[in-house]
Amino acid sequence: MMTEEERRLRDAEVAAELEKSRVDVEQTRKRNRELCEKYPFLIPSNRWSGIRITEADGGGYWPGDPDAIPEYDYEFTELDDMPDGWRIAFGEQMCEELKRELLKYGGEKALQEYRIVQVKEKYGQLRWYTDWTSDVLEKIVDRYTELSERTCIRCGKPATQISTGWISPWCDECAKQIPYRMIPVDVWFRDSEDKDEAETDGETEIETSEEEIEMAERLELRGARMADEDAAEEMQNELD
Repeated sequence: MMTEEERRLRDAEVAAELEKSRVDVEQTRKRNRELCEKYPFLIPSNRWSGIRITEADGGGYWPGDPDAIPEYDYEFTELDDMPDGWRIAFGEQMCEELKRELLKYGGEKALQEYRIVQVKEKYGQLRWYTDWTSDVLEKIVDRYTELSERTCIRCGKPATQISTGWISPWCDECAKQIPYRMIPVDVWFRDSEDKDEAETDGETEIETSEEEIEMAERLELRGARMADEDAAEEMQNELD
């Protein structure tokens, strides 16, 4: 049985934790609201209709369905799907570059119409999918995709290791906490480049020797002989 003093201390600890959680949530909402006002494409939207959660009837994703999702409270944004380390290292910087280019491309209209379809990690790289893009926007995304490969997915420091169980980039400190086998980042990319070069070399045109040409002709002759004796005789005369 707990004493009255122990119960009082427990209740005080629980109350303190609840208050801390409430404050954290309020700070998150405040920060996310500021982010969404600055970068409207971070407001979650319906993947099919493109309607933002803030624009749909009743605050939900589905027009005319007020019960679909309650009024948006800014507890999350599209940027929350980016791994923590990448978000720390370049998340908002990437958003800022995209915003500048969107305003150059089509002004406020382009900024408001740009929609994120999905943000995630795949094969140790950032994936940033949108409902439309341009050459310059694509170059910005590609640049940060390349940067993500060499940035620790957990803390945002430069990556020194690549895990092979679940392919992801890690710094030395974070890699110690991962059970997968690690490969030094330079070795990983060197081997990848060697593989790409080998595949490219395999696609180059190979010169055909005279012996191979003659053999091909004789095989063709053999097939022709089986199909048509007259054609075979004509080909034999040409070879002679």
